[in-house]
Amino acid sequence: MAECITLTKPRYNSEGFKIRSELRSICLKLNLFKNDSFDDALSTYLHELAHIFGSDNSVNFSKALTTILSKIIYNAENISKYKEQWKDII
Repeated sequence: MAECITLTKPRYNSEGFKIRSELRSICLKLNLFKNDSFDDALSTYLHELAHIFGSDNSVNFSKALTTILSKIIYNAENISKYKEQWKDII
């Protein structure tokens, strides 16, 4: 769950996406914090983070999430390193 406060004056990020909300917090379910849950935890976190751009069904949200996922794929090697660190910490 993402706790978002709608901005009275939207801003834009460096990618040109309209930021519609200020993110106050993200809450993830406890079951995501397991040794083998990195992929689920990351994807859920990124989904919730993208809510600053709009609601689940909005075009802006979908485009932003697609951009986020493209960056993740482009940086897959680094993400794999974080996944290994996750296993050591959790």
